[in-house]
Amino acid sequence: MTTIQTKIRDAAKRLDSFTDKPSVKKFNLAFIALCSFIFIYILNRLHPLYADDWMYSMTPAPLYEHISNFGQILQTQYEHYFTWGGRSVVHIIAQSLLLIGEGPADLLNSLAFVALTFVIYMLANKGKSANPSLLLGINLIVFLLQPAFGSTCLWITGSANYLWGTLIILAFLLPYKFYLNKGKEDSGVVLKSSFLFLFGIVAGWTNENMGVALVAIIALLLFYYKQSGRKIPVWAICGLVGVLIGCAFMIAAPGNFARMDMMEHTNKASRLAAYANQFLAALAAFYNYSLGLAFIFVLLLIVARIYISDKEKRKEATAVSLIFFFGAILAMLAMAASPIFPPRASFGLNMLIVTAAATLFAQLDFSKQIIKQVSICALAFGLFFWVGDYSKGRKELASAYTTLEKRAEFVRKEKQRGVSDIILSEPIYGPQTKYFHFFELQADSADWHNQIYSKYYSVNSVRMEW
Repeated sequence: MTTIQTKIRDAAKRLDSFTDKPSVKKFNLAFIALCSFIFIYILNRLHPLYADDWMYSMTPAPLYEHISNFGQILQTQYEHYFTWGGRSVVHIIAQSLLLIGEGPADLLNSLAFVALTFVIYMLANKGKSANPSLLLGINLIVFLLQPAFGSTCLWITGSANYLWGTLIILAFLLPYKFYLNKGKEDSGVVLKSSFLFLFGIVAGWTNENMGVALVAIIALLLFYYKQSGRKIPVWAICGLVGVLIGCAFMIAAPGNFARMDMMEHTNKASRLAAYANQFLAALAAFYNYSLGLAFIFVLLLIVARIYISDKEKRKEATAVSLIFFFGAILAMLAMAASPIFPPRASFGLNMLIVTAAATLFAQLDFSKQIIKQVSICALAFGLFFWVGDYSKGRKELASAYTTLEKRAEFVRKEKQRGVSDIILSEPIYGPQTKYFHFFELQADSADWHNQIYSKYYSVNSVRMEW
């Protein structure tokens, strides 16, 4: 028995020695990114266009013409800015993805997902050797703990608003985080300052609650630079100014106020009471959609205090992670200004919590066997649950894909026969998993979803026969 145990220990040591090689780590990192792309691409190919996708594929009422060039997108968003809302950047992305077609859009959407997980990895692991376990953990957490995965990563309009918007924001934060590792100004300050000023406008113009969080995170990072004896670089100030301008353009959009006026006509409660209710709703949403991630972060805070051996690294990792976590809390509180807090609105703040947790995980001392063993067990546990979760989601999407392809073909044949009032059968009863963003068409052809579906397919009306 002792001989067998010795052989097992020797084999484990040889495996550790092999997997710790820099070349092997880099290969594993690339392999994880490739697998992530393949699995998300499969889901993207199966997920249908839906609701806002149909609407943003066309020019606004009363024309409802299918958009055929980028100029029409700019014109549409110009009107949208004054009549509905200020998220011009992400809506331009959404309409551009819809313009190029489902195949290329699915490819780009999948690349954006991989890019997002890799940006989080770089924010957490800059200055350290390749860490495949960290990238795998980030992917598993995003797949398993995002409450509205289909609405934010697969549905085109939703992915533009949340996946792409969060990618832009976190990518913008890369130079701010990298500066902590270098601590000195780069050459080419004018070029870098100009670029980050313009990039800041785009990043600030993505999403309201995340824009507020971005301003706070940058301000706190600048404060930390000062407190830790680092010079605040010019480009960092220029980037912050750009973000403030972008946020101002988004929040001050006349369409926001026009939409609020429409809502207030039906809201009989006082504005103060409404905001109080919305604040409580935001807290409830955090409890429902983000508590698991917050628990992981707090657990890692405790573990980091024990197992990050370098005191200075522990202090900095803790400070940076708390800055990102505070940004997430602020993004949650900012949702108190919104009358609703759907699960998909938690995507960005959840990614900030993931970044905070990943920052701590990356600094753990993996030379200690307990850290390595617990990490392996946690990742194996996560993979086990992910396989079942992903399989159920893929199965539901595959079934829906077949049904909706048949439905689209039926509508085309009815149009060829001269039928303009379409009656559909075989409704989809779902969604059953978080991977499917869908609500079935109604028996009433006047329902908004039915109306926009009929405009998309250029027929007079559509109704579902249940």
